[in-house]
Amino acid sequence: MTRILIGMVAGFVLAAIVFFMAQQDQRAAGPAVPANGILAIPESAAGEAIVRQGPAELASGELKSVINAIPEEDRAPFLRSSDRLDKMLGDLLMVRLMAIDGIESGLLDSAEVAGGLRQAALSYLGQEQSRKVRETAELEDYTALAKEEYLARPERYMLPETVDFTQLYLADREQRDEADLIQEIHVRLEAGEELEALIREYSDEANGQENPGRYQDARLSELDSAFADEIRSLAADEADISRPFETRFGWHIVRLDAYQPEEQQSFEEVADELERQARAEVRNRALRRYMNALISEHDPEVNAEALERLLDQYGVEAPGTISVEQGSPTG
Repeated sequence: MTRILIGMVAGFVLAAIVFFMAQQDQRAAGPAVPANGILAIPESAAGEAIVRQGPAELASGELKSVINAIPEEDRAPFLRSSDRLDKMLGDLLMVRLMAIDGIESGLLDSAEVAGGLRQAALSYLGQEQSRKVRETAELEDYTALAKEEYLARPERYMLPETVDFTQLYLADREQRDEADLIQEIHVRLEAGEELEALIREYSDEANGQENPGRYQDARLSELDSAFADEIRSLAADEADISRPFETRFGWHIVRLDAYQPEEQQSFEEVADELERQARAEVRNRALRRYMNALISEHDPEVNAEALERLLDQYGVEAPGTISVEQGSPTG
């Protein structure tokens, strides 16, 4: 369903782009543009017709745009499914049939509809230009930039201190003495009883879980400091099970199942990630330069009276002086 919706949205965007282009042609040429002509894409861009239904046509160039919107890892499985492909083609044709019918019934006479189509077209074209600028800012090799980042910020590329552990936990309760009870449990544990059995019998974490009290890949930096210190003591002493100890949460007995100290990753281990980051930064930097160049060509001019009339339609008073802000690229 998600993929079908992507296809339908892409279909609307394509129609919006062509409508916008047709409107520009209409202003230049003078005569009205026929309804079906608004959805006619130049043959050089559209490619051959893939499927038709009455006045609606889906060309290879349009379909390729829709397919490209599907994440690459999902694309081949999607296209191999006849059910999904059939549904996508049907949805795209229906979008076109409805659009053509709406155009013929005068839908484009609505300033709101025409404005929405224009905005969709310009947004799509702006995104495509952004992608084009980013893609042309490629380097042959990103290794040097990756090494520079690795040496400048080695702390970012540390493996965190993690632990696997199993605990028996007693929360503070008024109707019992946790300190005495945890000592009794510890005596039974030293006598040879299994920790898991005692957890199921006593622990306030049991709650019918399949593996109560078990934690894996827990970052010590995210645990209570007193609890983390006890874990580190077990690791330093190469011990398996702690004596009872108290934290602000209650009483604990912990078994250390695995311990991974903080460790610096080698450059080779993180090289791929760093090169991806460097590539993204080079592309973003190129886009920022491009955007700044566009901004420097002309200053924004706000028609305050027109803006005030527009906001008044929504029952909102204009918020004083408007300063146009133009953001930076992301991703």
